[in-house]
Amino acid sequence: YYIESLTNEVEEKGRYWFDQVQDMGGARAAIDNGFYLKEMAKGRYRYQREIESGQRQVIGVNKFVQDEKISIPLFKGDEKGEAKQVARLNKARAKRNKTRLKSSLDALARTAESKAKGSTVNIVPSILEAVRADATEGEIFGVLRNVFGQYRPPSVF
Repeated sequence: YYIESLTNEVEEKGRYWFDQVQDMGGARAAIDNGFYLKEMAKGRYRYQREIESGQRQVIGVNKFVQDEKISIPLFKGDEKGEAKQVARLNKARAKRNKTRLKSSLDALARTAESKAKGSTVNIVPSILEAVRADATEGEIFGVLRNVFGQYRPPSVF
């Protein structure tokens, strides 16, 4: 009985949230109007209030808390390691086939433009081909940013 009632409760909540999103015009509209961000913020706020009030107990935070202070050293990057990574990147860029790279990034841009115009084309194969042509993450996302723009979350507060 307990499992069945729990399942029904989960289904009811799921249906409630689904209907909320549908009433807004779908997931895209819910993203654009900040619905998801607002709901996540409300949930995080409620969770934090429950911890602070003692209603929700978290080991090491408000239950079984030790008085000793723990010092965590600040991370400092290794300048030699950074230089080594930059050198590896430059070497990889120098060794790749520039014609194949340009061709794959151009194909990715065409696929992304088609997608942006409403096509149902799958963009993943174009991304994978760019990866096989040794395109960097920055180059791939640069192409996608040029086509789709950069997401800026709406101000919800």
